[in-house]
Amino acid sequence: MAEPLRLARVQDAAAWASLSLLLLLAPVGKAYDLLGLTQPRPAGAFVAAGLAVLVVAALLAVRDGGARVVVAAAGVDLVAALLIGVWLLADSPATRTRGDLALGLVAVSLGLQAAFDVAMLAQVRGAQR
Repeated sequence: MAEPLRLARVQDAAAWASLSLLLLLAPVGKAYDLLGLTQPRPAGAFVAAGLAVLVVAALLAVRDGGARVVVAAAGVDLVAALLIGVWLLADSPATRTRGDLALGLVAVSLGLQAAFDVAMLAQVRGAQR
């Protein structure tokens, strides 16, 4: 019954890889302008973070760590979603509405990833009983 855990890991890895792309594009101002976001400075630090997230995403996709890895991924997803949500509510970080919408969608996506992870964990634990 490890298949649901593999699905959870792969969907997290795919989503994190796409988020890493956004970080890797930090030096490309037009990409951030298209999203309505301020270009991050220093861009090199964001590129390094993007590479780190990409490596973690790749490891998550190929390594089997069982339920504890999925629990950790769900926790990271939830914390990131909450931090982005608080950031949006406390101080609109984007200079345009489109940027706030983009960040809001990222937060919602991370929350949905966490919910999917929890659902897959529940399915595995239910089957083990």
